[in-house]
This record gives sequence, C-alpha cells and structure tokens, in this order.
Amino acid sequence: MTNSNPVPSLLNLTIEKAAANLDKYPTLTFLPDHIVAILFEKILQASKLNDSLLKKFLETDNSWVRKRVKELGIRPVNRPVLPTSCSAKSPKIL
Repeated sequence: MTNSNPVPSLLNLTIEKAAANLDKYPTLTFLPDHIVAILFEKILQASKLNDSLLKKFLETDNSWVRKRVKELGIRPVNRPVLPTSCSAKSPKIL
C-alpha cells in the first residue's frame, strides 16, 4: 500500500513556517538567494505582499526578486512624511 501524500521535507516545512512569519524577521539578508526567491513566490501566491515585506525582499539585493518585481510592475508605496509639532522648532522657554 502506497501513500499518495509524500512526507514534506524539513526544508519545505521550514520554508512554509518562515513564509507564514516573515513579518517577525527584521531582515532577510541572512538567507541564501534561492530561499529568498522561494519565499517571495510563496508570499505572492498567498497575496500577502505588503510594503514592509517588499522592502525586506528588496534589501536582500536578490537579482531574481528584483527581476520579478520589475516584471510584475510592483512599486513600493511612497507615503509623504508630514511635519509634526515635535519636528518643528519650538521657542525656547527660559
């Protein structure tokens, strides 16, 4: 009797877990290029790519990811930074 559902490899399980928790990693630069590419595709397939994750992927300087971003026309959202009262010079009180 053969099982039609093969047991997933440790690598596949690790990639699935990492893809589900990418927002918890401060950077992805420590990962090998092929793992970054696999994770990027998993995030795209799950429709979970957001500006924060895109920035993390682009920080890796992975050529495959950059190529896919260009092919798909993905651009980061440029939100304007508005001055706050904290950034404005306040008068000195003596």
